[in-house]
Amino acid sequence: LRLMLNRDEQSLRANEARAVQLKADLLASQERFERLISTPEERAVYQRFQTAERLYLQEQGKVMQLSQQDLLDEALVVVNGELGQYADSMAAALAELTDLNRSGATRAATHAGEVFYSARTWVLVTMLLAGLATVVLALLLTRSIV
Repeated sequence: LRLMLNRDEQSLRANEARAVQLKADLLASQERFERLISTPEERAVYQRFQTAERLYLQEQGKVMQLSQQDLLDEALVVVNGELGQYADSMAAALAELTDLNRSGATRAATHAGEVFYSARTWVLVTMLLAGLATVVLALLLTRSIV
């Protein structure tokens, strides 16, 4: 959209460079995220996001080319058409991924709490048994001396 609004040469170059940098940053973030995918459902949603993103970036490329050729009306048709649909698809997939990750984090926190309480219980039981064993051994030792 900035490519269509800011038409001076310096702004056009800056906006094109910004778009390239944002794509590189997005790719790096996606590579980090892909390593964290933990469920088939999450992978399926992420693949939907990637499909919408690929189509979005293709349309964005068209907008950039049309902007460079100063064909703003044609660029606006692309922006108001499929580009917006792909952006909506990406946003929906991201919202679903956010929900999946939020519920996964909640489940993980609940499980961690359960493990903590279980471990604490077993440590206390072990300490109690060790204390009991110490008392029994002390009694046996003192009886064997007397």
